[in-house]
Amino acid sequence: MAPDDITDWVRLEEDGERDPKDPKKWLRREADPKSVRNRHGLLFCVFQAAVESTAQLRTTNPCKGTRLPRVDDHVDEEMCFLEHDEYQRVAVEITDPDARDLADWLVSTGMRWGEATALRVKDISLLSDIPTANVQRAWKKAKKGAEGGAYYLGPPKTKKARRLVALAPAQADLARRLVAGQAPEAFLFRTPTGKHWRHANYYNRKWLPAVKAAIAKGLPKRPRLHDLRHTQAAWLIAANIPLPAIQIRLGHESISTTVDRYGHLVRSLDGDITAAVAAAMSTVSPTSHLRSVG
Repeated sequence: MAPDDITDWVRLEEDGERDPKDPKKWLRREADPKSVRNRHGLLFCVFQAAVESTAQLRTTNPCKGTRLPRVDDHVDEEMCFLEHDEYQRVAVEITDPDARDLADWLVSTGMRWGEATALRVKDISLLSDIPTANVQRAWKKAKKGAEGGAYYLGPPKTKKARRLVALAPAQADLARRLVAGQAPEAFLFRTPTGKHWRHANYYNRKWLPAVKAAIAKGLPKRPRLHDLRHTQAAWLIAANIPLPAIQIRLGHESISTTVDRYGHLVRSLDGDITAAVAAAMSTVSPTSHLRSVG
């Protein structure tokens, strides 16, 4: 097997293969970028083991250098961070109280959409000194073609996404109002009909109209719904909350994810850094001292 064979296989994984006798049927369904990368990684290891075996079953690994699909193609847009007043300019345009509650929760907890809308009444703890929301599940979308791409409840995105999120007094009051009189299995955030919110409906009927109305009144940004998570991170950084604490709150698997996404916002130590550099540069170096002696 040659590198070109691996490339052809990857492209087939991406595009899928229709049945030539019946175009409506699949011989091989298209795979999402992450699945393609995982399968390629497994194949890479198999070939590498053959290369490194004592019998040297292969001399080269054909998986090396394969161009793989990007897993972040759906989030390439630049992150948008809202100031407090900018968020309020959008929020005031959300006239549905239930929808406004959800937007306030997203921006104040930094939860992913799928996590917040999967919360149940039993996940809220209001009796301790610091009320919390227990993130234990999230909405996930089935692969294309599987059950029509339906959504289902599954585990959070990563192991560290399973977490307790501390609630500020305003969020605790909001949660207390939403859990009152509800069964433990009831969703915390519900539509007027009592069902959980669906992303497409919320985005198109609640969020997007509010953003357009705010822009018409002078809002200089066009935030996506996921930008509320980024905004929470920006607010915490502005309040000098350390990045490791933000990592835990947002449920990032690695601190590198937090640093890569939000590290450029950390400016609170700029004064200390420049002062340290100035102090170091003010010290006469040995070479400059020798020059002055000479």
